Amino acid sequence: MNNQKIKGRVLGLHVYNDERGRLIFYNIFNKKAYWVNDQSDYKKFSVFQTRLPLSIALGFIVIMFLDRFWFGIGAGVLVYVMMSVYFYAKFLPGLKEVKNFNKPSESFMMRFVEPLSDTRIIIAIVLIFLIAILLVVNVQISDYDEITEYLNYALAGGVAIFGFMIIGAFFKKKKLNK
Repeated sequence: MNNQKIKGRVLGLHVYNDERGRLIFYNIFNKKAYWVNDQSDYKKFSVFQTRLPLSIALGFIVIMFLDRFWFGIGAGVLVYVMMSVYFYAKFLPGLKEVKNFNKPSESFMMRFVEPLSDTRIIIAIVLIFLIAILLVVNVQISDYDEITEYLNYALAGGVAIFGFMIIGAFFKKKKLNK
């Protein structure tokens, strides 16, 4: 099945489209490229690409429901490690290897903003900064313990940094399109 039949768009630090439009994952550990070539592989791959956010979300859920900080952190780390081991040891070797793959030199952020219209980029920037602001406001109006407050502040800072990175890529895109 060719890449045009795959629905959605997977982004990641090591995810590329080659000259033929195929979805390629470049494994930095063994320096090999793999072709995600059909819908079932694509669905599994997109889940593995989100293993870090899934693990973080699981950790937060465990912390909130069981009220045990270190147990939640441990559960999140355990799930991340298990998904990573399965991804690199089982899933990737089952994909077709792409020989002589040349990674594009453009950055992840440029690949993120390039297909988007200026309006969508601006809306994304505004929403990202609103999320950061809401995280800070949430800490101010809620009665969290100290560790949860620091985690919220750290998350708000990370979200804001991501927003600034998108702003930089947006201006770079505008400069390149002149």
